[in-house]
Amino acid sequence: MDSSPIKFVEYANLPTNKVTHVIISQCANSIIHSLNSIGINTILAEKCNFLNEAECHHADMQCVHLGNNEIFVLSECNNLKRQLEDLKFNVYTTQKRLKKNYPHNVLLNACILGDTIICNPDTVDKELLQKHRKVISVKQGYCRCSIAVVSQNAVITADEGIYRSLKNSDIDCLKISTGNIELPGFDYGFIGGCCGKLSKDILAFSGKLESHPNSDNIKAFLRNYNVYSENLNNEKLIDIGGILPVMEGKIV
Repeated sequence: MDSSPIKFVEYANLPTNKVTHVIISQCANSIIHSLNSIGINTILAEKCNFLNEAECHHADMQCVHLGNNEIFVLSECNNLKRQLEDLKFNVYTTQKRLKKNYPHNVLLNACILGDTIICNPDTVDKELLQKHRKVISVKQGYCRCSIAVVSQNAVITADEGIYRSLKNSDIDCLKISTGNIELPGFDYGFIGGCCGKLSKDILAFSGKLESHPNSDNIKAFLRNYNVYSENLNNEKLIDIGGILPVMEGKIV
């Protein structure tokens, strides 16, 4: 562990200082190298044989950070659970049985914004729902995959249903075009699966944001919230299951 003072990210997905630890797929080699080169430790999501090949290493399929030291992990992911417990996380595990086929594979695929959870209540683990006071219900089971978190009240998605649901909330949502993000085994990947915040003002992408046809609109939307993009390599955007910030440096 980094010897500098660190703390848990208080609000899920929303670090206030430079991130020290993220959860990420063990297969995202070039992204792991880029993160490690700037001093960020990578907690590796394992291969989960209960998920299909395209998503079996994805962090956003295996866990969801609730904020502070609280995190949910699939009961099948024992190695990830041990890594997080070693870092003093309070780890909850799913009660429902995981299956490969949708919608039984998205038990933890929910987007957390403070005390709000955006999810399909019919597909997420019921224990997860009990941890939040406010639920924004959507039909998309791949909810976390489909949402890039910009700030406490700003997100990006290509999903029409999520966009319509958020229009009636106090969360500002940029709608982008579907596709243009790679995900081997699928026609396309999702915006939430190719990014994650590395500090209050940096949203990092697993690939080159400029390869997306809506990159200018995305950058303008980010600037509205004093957030800037950072490319972690120069390849096309690829859905790696997200870059989940869970620990950050303290201001001392």
